[in-house]
Amino acid sequence: MPSNIMSTTWNQPSQDALVKSLWPLYPSEDEATNTSQLRHRLNLLQAWFGDLTDTSKHLQDASILEIGCGQGDMTIPLAHFAGHVDAVDPAPLDYGSPFTLGQAQAQLSKHFGDKIRWIQQDPMDYVGSQKISHSAPDIVVLAHSIFYFASEEYLFNLFRELHTLGSSHPSGSVKLVIAEWGMRATNPAAEAHVLAAKAQGPNPLPDGNVRLVVTPEEMQRIAADGGWKLAKEHWIESPELDDGQWEVVLARETRRDGEEAPLLDEMERAVKKLEGKRVAAMDVWTAVFTF
Repeated sequence: MPSNIMSTTWNQPSQDALVKSLWPLYPSEDEATNTSQLRHRLNLLQAWFGDLTDTSKHLQDASILEIGCGQGDMTIPLAHFAGHVDAVDPAPLDYGSPFTLGQAQAQLSKHFGDKIRWIQQDPMDYVGSQKISHSAPDIVVLAHSIFYFASEEYLFNLFRELHTLGSSHPSGSVKLVIAEWGMRATNPAAEAHVLAAKAQGPNPLPDGNVRLVVTPEEMQRIAADGGWKLAKEHWIESPELDDGQWEVVLARETRRDGEEAPLLDEMERAVKKLEGKRVAAMDVWTAVFTF
């Protein structure tokens, strides 16, 4: 049955050892940011598959399709555990700061070699090509990538095409695992993050992180329309992530001449309430879908 249990981490000692061994793979030398982002991705794996031992069993020898890999924050633990990762992202290789996608991906390739295949292509086009060759992965991963999509229509079409692709798998089915900002703040310090995301939705910034704002309920509906069934859901609270702070800064660059104006005003009031303390990251919703 679906679960609303909030978690921040599992199996701390084993996580600590893994974080220590993997965080140096990031191109940046910012240990605090790298470790918090990596620990969050390990928490996602454990929300989907169980503790790290169970995660290893689930992913060993598995073929993974990661959609929206970006600079590889999720690709790192996936490649560590899985047999192979096809990491797809349409963004240009010179996108990103302070390190570009190309630089980050090259760094990871030095360590993981051909365990990762980087694919610069629109996800719909890539999935279409795999349908032709009947090359279905074992697991499809969308980790903090849905907010980058252009529209709900695109998301629906992607879910539908992934379902068709999964039907060609020898088992007759694949797993679809999702993690995305849940548009709710259990921690009051994260309210500004929720408002920053809402404010960017109507007029997305050209290089921003928020183009499509959808709630977990909306994602479930769209996935169901595309043929997927919710098998499990889990909420994670990760206030230590810097994403809330980053999105508030970006939201301040948006136009204030439409429906976003009152949201931006409300965001600033939420920031002011913190009295100089950092903006926390909002809750993260995770889910596992099957046929």
